[in-house]
Amino acid sequence: MSCFGWLSSLEARGAKIIVAGPPCSGKNSFAELHRLAGDEILDYDVVHAELTGLPLYVHDDDQISRTIHVFGERAMAMRQGWIIQTAADPAARARAREAHTARSIVLRVWPGECHARLEASDRPDLAKMRLRPVIDEWWRRYRADHEAQTTMCLGQPLEISLTYFALNDQVPAQ
Repeated sequence: MSCFGWLSSLEARGAKIIVAGPPCSGKNSFAELHRLAGDEILDYDVVHAELTGLPLYVHDDDQISRTIHVFGERAMAMRQGWIIQTAADPAARARAREAHTARSIVLRVWPGECHARLEASDRPDLAKMRLRPVIDEWWRRYRADHEAQTTMCLGQPLEISLTYFALNDQVPAQ
């Protein structure tokens, strides 16, 4: 069960949850930490690697449209689980929530932390080179004024925004 009370109530009902944030913000780690038995974790990068045969995080620009299509089909077919996306744009997250009947969580991990995690990772150099500007672009496109408001539906949040500090405060003791 999650250490976030509002997330536990969603988990108990079996929901789809979109986890958005800049590269290296911990989206997969967050999903792994809060997943329940039966939850799927759908990650765009994993789908792309599977379809192209390329190493994880190395992208073939000619295959992006195909990856987006397959990723969307798999997200629609999920019963419950976690959909991992960068999704800096609030409108894009709103469309994804509607399309997948999902809630969303934005991990607002500041650029310096994301860059440090990227450099410390074992990702291929080509992926690191591609992701450095993507981290900065995510923050450029992200609109914090939208995030200040939590959209509610039937007393439950449709989207919640978690800062780096909130994430660290909520990690259960080992």
